[in-house]
Amino acid sequence: MKKWIQRIIFIILILIVIVMVSVLGYQKLYKDKKQKQEGDVIVKENVKVITSDMDKKKKPINVNDDNLVFESNPKYKEGDVIVAGEISGAENGFIRKVVSVKKATGGYVVETQSALLTDVFEKAYIEKRLKLTKDGVQEVSNNVSKKDTDKAVETVQMMSAKMEKNYSVIEMADKKKDSSSSDGTETQDDSKSKEDSDKKTQKDSKSKEDDDKKTRNDSKLKEGSSEETQDDSKSKESDNEDPEKEEPESEYDFGKAFEETIDDVTISGDMGVDLEVELMLDINHGNIKYGMAMYRKAGANLSVDLKESMSKEHEKQLFEKKLPNYTFVVAGVPIVITNQLESNLTGKIGIEGNWNMSLSWLDEQTVGFIYDSKTNKVKEIKDPKEQKDISDGIEWSTIASAKGDASAGIDIHLITKLYGTCGGDISAGIFGNASGEVSLSNREDQYYAGTVNLSIVPNLTGKLVVDLPLVSEELMEVEIFNKDLPAIWEKEWKSSWKPEDDLNYSDTGEQWNLYKTRYGEVNNVPATEFQFKIPFGWNVESEGVSDGLTGVDGVSEIEEKVVLSNERGVTVTFWSLTHELGGRSGVSMLQADITKVDDSEFVPGFPDGTNTDFSTLGNFIVAKVHIIGELDMKRDSDFTPVDSGATFYAVVPESYLGTREFVGQAGNVDEFSFDYPTPYAFIAEAPDGTFTASEERDVVKILKSFKVAE
Repeated sequence: MKKWIQRIIFIILILIVIVMVSVLGYQKLYKDKKQKQEGDVIVKENVKVITSDMDKKKKPINVNDDNLVFESNPKYKEGDVIVAGEISGAENGFIRKVVSVKKATGGYVVETQSALLTDVFEKAYIEKRLKLTKDGVQEVSNNVSKKDTDKAVETVQMMSAKMEKNYSVIEMADKKKDSSSSDGTETQDDSKSKEDSDKKTQKDSKSKEDDDKKTRNDSKLKEGSSEETQDDSKSKESDNEDPEKEEPESEYDFGKAFEETIDDVTISGDMGVDLEVELMLDINHGNIKYGMAMYRKAGANLSVDLKESMSKEHEKQLFEKKLPNYTFVVAGVPIVITNQLESNLTGKIGIEGNWNMSLSWLDEQTVGFIYDSKTNKVKEIKDPKEQKDISDGIEWSTIASAKGDASAGIDIHLITKLYGTCGGDISAGIFGNASGEVSLSNREDQYYAGTVNLSIVPNLTGKLVVDLPLVSEELMEVEIFNKDLPAIWEKEWKSSWKPEDDLNYSDTGEQWNLYKTRYGEVNNVPATEFQFKIPFGWNVESEGVSDGLTGVDGVSEIEEKVVLSNERGVTVTFWSLTHELGGRSGVSMLQADITKVDDSEFVPGFPDGTNTDFSTLGNFIVAKVHIIGELDMKRDSDFTPVDSGATFYAVVPESYLGTREFVGQAGNVDEFSFDYPTPYAFIAEAPDGTFTASEERDVVKILKSFKVAE
């Protein structure tokens, strides 16, 4: 029994020694520093403090821009400086100088004017690092962390495990039960626990070393502070980072998913950001250095889908959040920090055709400023981290063609102020850019022809905002930076060494066959002759021309019908009619979304055999028709959405774009034909209502090539 008690006492002594060495060692480290500490703070004698927990009689009952009203005599005199924390009527606190005190009906009126931090402190060095979270603001402590204490406890635990397996130091020191075998023999579980503990201790040591390196890189506000050697600065910086802080790779303190549709473009995705703010005040007998820096770690996924030509700029606020104020006390003086965070989505598009691009990125950087009243100058801080594997780049596509440029991005905008009056307004964003000209290639060995320049570029804007002269009378609102930084990712895509030749490439022979309609030739009558191209791998499945008496396929309305098809049975059909086919079902009505894929080469004019100008039909396009709803006219009052409705393509006037409702007919020929002067239609359909990417490319080329024969 006596031996058992001795072991317990020995273990407790070891624990006390380790913890005391950690704490005393930390205190000695800071005692040896020459930097300014709170103990060096000198508050001027005429400073009066108001806080929310003071007696009601000592707090103002009204707070106005230039005066304070008290119920009883506050006993202030001219020249006194009042510093208020978060109080009723002044949630951001304030610093004011007393001009006069007058007794009035119902109380005392204290006339005031704005005051400076140098009116409050004769000497002070203040440094705070704050982490912004969804729930508010947390200070990143400079004290001995729980992580270091836990590490010391774990070391004692390992030692105690060797001496006595049935006793747990952890239960005493950290209230964490550690089960060991009761017979004094090391079991397999005990061995594994010890091995895991050893690994964790090594990991913690490595983590602390990494944290120290990160802090030395992050802390930029120490530059230029007085009475500080290089070694002091390094030591001070290494303690600014909280060793407990472990940021998850895919979780952020602030995040937002979004989808924004503007006309025919949709921008969608998600973003997340972690933020820390570092604040520094160095006051010495009327001189002041004031610095603020924002550390940002952000990630985002962004997709831009443009259905047809557009030239437009758009900005959308994703979120805006005013965080709770953060108040800390220095030598009895409350200092209030306000933070407002917002994020904006920005798009700028000038594209002819249709375009889709998606991008994702991760990045981190520190930006901010330091103001020195001696020089009355503001020095900018920019410290982008080394960018390694921060982005997957930009992926892009087009259904037919695209020409121009597009840009889309997200910015994080943070406004941090002292007492809500003076501070930094910093915005850091990243934008994906694309420019060039590209189209589906006419070459068999290429999918796209042309060139596209792609880049992901960070952007910084920042200014020092001064609503009231809190830091210096000479300090005015100053723009610190407003510029694009070097691209963190860029690429030039080319279809070949000569992309211009690829864009202009055309051939007939093996690559293309040219088909011309024949109704006028066969019947020896005036009739407009059309032409279209047939790509390699497609065949003329059938062609029929009426003799003017009997229609094609026994249908009197069909004057000419040509069907092209591929191996899978996808068809492109040319129809020439005397009048509409009719054949309405009288039961089913369809709802379709009609979007532009590309321009058609068909330009309406004067049809052969007429003197009527049909140019009033306007521009012709290749349209994508997607069935989105269905209605039973005998039973339903509204359309039922169709999740996987059929899709087909047609050459139609541009006026057809939008949502269209029509009664289903054979092949939808009537609804998607145009009069010239009799009905014509050129429609591509798939057996299952869906097209592969290759089939889509082919049918768009065929439909686009439709025009009056040359």
